[in-house]
Amino acid sequence: MNYFTKAMYEQMQIRGYWVYPDSEQELEADQAWYAEQGRDYAEEAKKMYEYIQPLMLKHLPPDVHPQVLDGSLMTSKWPNPAEAAWISEWKAAWEAEWKRR
Repeated sequence: MNYFTKAMYEQMQIRGYWVYPDSEQELEADQAWYAEQGRDYAEEAKKMYEYIQPLMLKHLPPDVHPQVLDGSLMTSKWPNPAEAAWISEWKAAWEAEWKRR
């Protein structure tokens, strides 16, 4: 029987949130598309982050909580290389655990 727990579901939400554009140009294109649609990219990104932030604080290690709290891990910003590497590692570990279960 395959199943997942509430904690796994919450972690899946974090994993799904961390989908960054492939380049800074793609991020700028996404922002332009929102503007063309009359939508506020920054405001919508902020609302999504407000939803996901408590889950990050609950499931991510305490050493990254400062980045969670200051918004460094928002997908509406291009992550610095150290953050991008950490996110990739976390996602890979999470996906391996998902497959294991």
